[in-house]
Amino acid sequence: MNPAGKLPDFLILGAAKAGTTALFGALSRHPGVFCTAQKEPRFFAYAGSPPSWPGREGERTARQIVSEEGDYRALFAGCPPGSVAGEASAEYLSNQRAPAVAYQYVPRARLIAILRHPVERAYSQYLHSRHEGVEPLATFEAAWAAEDERIAQGWRAIWQLRTRGFYGRQLTRWLELFPREQLLILFYEDWLQRPEQVLDLVWQHLGVESLTHPV
Repeated sequence: MNPAGKLPDFLILGAAKAGTTALFGALSRHPGVFCTAQKEPRFFAYAGSPPSWPGREGERTARQIVSEEGDYRALFAGCPPGSVAGEASAEYLSNQRAPAVAYQYVPRARLIAILRHPVERAYSQYLHSRHEGVEPLATFEAAWAAEDERIAQGWRAIWQLRTRGFYGRQLTRWLELFPREQLLILFYEDWLQRPEQVLDLVWQHLGVESLTHPV
C-alpha cells in the first residue's frame, strides 16, 4: 500500500474512441502494472477547477470527474510497492490545460497516445452519443456542421467531432513540455490487427516484463 499518496507513472492520453478502454484493460491484467479502478478521472484537465455543465447528463458526468488532489492520489493508494501505476483519460489528448498540469505533477510520467483515422473516430463518437441519447441531431453531417457553434456555447468535448481529430497540434502541446522519449504513439488499426505486438511496445515503454499470452 502507498498511504503517502502515489501519483501515476504513466498516462493513457487518448484519443477518444480509439481503443483506450481495451488498452487500459489489457494493461490492468499485467501483474506488474497497477491501473486505477476508475477510468477517466480526468484530474489533469480539471484539477482544482471542477466543471459545471448544464442538464442531467452534464451534471452526472461532472460528478465523475476527480478534481481534488487528495481524491486523485487516493486512486493510487492500493498500488503495490514496485508496481508501475497509471490511469487513462481520453480527454487529456485534446484538452488544452492537461499537458501543463500533468507536467507540474508528473514530469517523468510515461505517456501513451493511441490514434485513429480522424473521421472514423468522429463518426464512432457520434454514434456513441446517439446511442447514449445525448446527441440531438439525427445525422452525422449535421453534428459535424454544428461543432463551431457548440464549442462557442461551451458544449463538452464529446461533441467536438472535428477538432478532437487534430492530433498534430494536440501532440505538440504535450511535446512542448515532455521529452519525446516519454511519449509512445500507437495506432488503432495496429491495435486491432496486432495487439500482442502493440503490447510489447507498451511493456517496453513502461519498463515492465513482456507478457506472451494473448490479450
